[in-house]
Amino acid sequence: MWVSTRIADSSRFAFKGHHGRYLSIDKFGILSAVTEAISPEEEITPVHQSDTTRLWGLQTVRDKFISAEEIPGKDVIIRGDAETIGFGENWGLRMQRRFKKKNAKKDEEGRMKDKISRKDLEKL
Repeated sequence: MWVSTRIADSSRFAFKGHHGRYLSIDKFGILSAVTEAISPEEEITPVHQSDTTRLWGLQTVRDKFISAEEIPGKDVIIRGDAETIGFGENWGLRMQRRFKKKNAKKDEEGRMKDKISRKDLEKL
């Protein structure tokens, strides 16, 4: 689980782990989580696949995508050097409800609605 932080004046995000370090992708596509500050190597742009899916591609600052590949009989390899988005480059992103911004919607009686639908969460 990673906590995302939006980069100011940008559509990019940085992902921070439980140990206070940021997810970083170097020029060779190797992922690590050892830096304590955000630089361009820690910036990731989520790319939504389509309106019908809840899947996202995670694009690095070098226009490559983070991918996962399962090798039979071995572990899963996660890299940041895929050229295009395919099956292994699709990621499901979720957000905790308490962090979602509430829109000012009113019901028929004029009261504020505080219920957030799953569809609204997936759009974010």
